[in-house]
Amino acid sequence: MHGYQLTFHPPAQAMHQPIPIARWLSDVASRRGIRTLASSPQQIVFLADSEQANQLLDLLASERIVLFYVIVAAQFGTLDLGGSDRPQVPPLPVESTQRLLRLEDEWAIRNLAARFTDAVNEQDVEAFRSLWSADATWEIGAPFAQAGHGVDAIASMFTSLLATKPEFVQLTHSGVVSFTGETSATARFTEREHGQGPSEFYDNLAVYRDELVKQPDGWKFKRRFYEYRYLDTSAFTGTMLPSEVPPGSQ
Repeated sequence: MHGYQLTFHPPAQAMHQPIPIARWLSDVASRRGIRTLASSPQQIVFLADSEQANQLLDLLASERIVLFYVIVAAQFGTLDLGGSDRPQVPPLPVESTQRLLRLEDEWAIRNLAARFTDAVNEQDVEAFRSLWSADATWEIGAPFAQAGHGVDAIASMFTSLLATKPEFVQLTHSGVVSFTGETSATARFTEREHGQGPSEFYDNLAVYRDELVKQPDGWKFKRRFYEYRYLDTSAFTGTMLPSEVPPGSQ
């Protein structure tokens, strides 16, 4: 029997967590007569003929499944389960692989936005620096307008902002990603921020308008513009609780 071995790997940070989608994927494959060779929290391996492989990959693309990386063995090479003959299996359609690569890019961009929020909440300057291209611009709109150009200036701006509101939490909500080229994209993410300084209070809703670029080490922010939609600087009655973990620690 000849066919494709398809190995699905969840992102590393999810490997220790339950992944309900893995069970869904196994059920979908079973209903299509696709054989499961191995299943674990780290990977699911299927054996499928060319038609079945295309059906499964197209389904993942149409359902916008971005929780898994997809690796087709040996650059779409054949998996020989016996016999000396190795007939050529028709390659998977280029459009299928392109759609899956685009989904991987979209997941990477959404993860970049999540890492931005995590660096803010953990007050991790080095992690924050790693998110930007060398020529990036970070701009905050009115009424607290300011901007930093280049990674050093952006990191300095980040440090200054944290100093004014040492108790600070940012939440990133739903976002929309649009690709403008193979290595360029734009995005919008909805934000909520809540902070407190020695004598000031800060609560807002905003939208980040992003320009992104894909570099050899992954997607980076080329420009982030923070557009205020709601702002409240009146005193709030709740209490901000400091993190019990030192900044930059896991």
